[in-house]
Amino acid sequence: MTTAVVWGIVPAGGSGSRIAKSGDDERGGMLVGSKLPKQFIRVGGVPILVKTLQTLFKADVLSGITVPVKEEYIGLARELVIEFGLTDRKIIFVSGGATRQESVFNGLNAIEGGREGGIDIVLIHDAARPMVDPEIVKKSVEEAQKHGAAVVGIPATDSSALVEDQFVESYIPREKLFSIQTPQVFRYDLIMEGHRSAILDGISDATDDAVLIMRMGKKVKIVSGSPENIKVTFRGDLDKIS
Repeated sequence: MTTAVVWGIVPAGGSGSRIAKSGDDERGGMLVGSKLPKQFIRVGGVPILVKTLQTLFKADVLSGITVPVKEEYIGLARELVIEFGLTDRKIIFVSGGATRQESVFNGLNAIEGGREGGIDIVLIHDAARPMVDPEIVKKSVEEAQKHGAAVVGIPATDSSALVEDQFVESYIPREKLFSIQTPQVFRYDLIMEGHRSAILDGISDATDDAVLIMRMGKKVKIVSGSPENIKVTFRGDLDKIS
């Protein structure tokens, strides 16, 4: 599809504290009964993180993926790569940070200069979004190449309003609202600039990478996503992935 070098970053340092504790999964693996972070929960016998990595590689655009993860789980993550036959893929694990922003920045630093000629495009995707369509992944990369930055999103279906002190101030036209998902894809130099600028300005807890681009006055292209591309957050979400 492209001669550009595209590398993925899949931050996987979250704790998944909003998923309630439960028993063991009868489908072949732990459901939510242990203290492991949600990305290691097994659904149908396969950890969510593994499902996500497998799906991203199906798009056939990534040269490799760097996964920032808590230091104590790096060994487990590497074992999963072996268990599920991903050893033929370039998957690198690095220590995650205290926040998602810090984890992504660790990933960016880890791939800097890691390949002759450098990385052209960086695709950032949530570890807990295993249902992303590979075609959407491809499209987001194409749009990032054209525009420098692209994010996946779906149009809002409910009315939205600005609220002050529990009173509605004004409604926002629904046609202008999108729910933002991942992947979010950027030129490597642009996203590095965005992260470095944020750090210099004392920002360390941004939960969205595109925001770091927009605060520099840059435009971000929207790419049509899918309602199925959910982020596993609550226990009920586990029934929506396969």
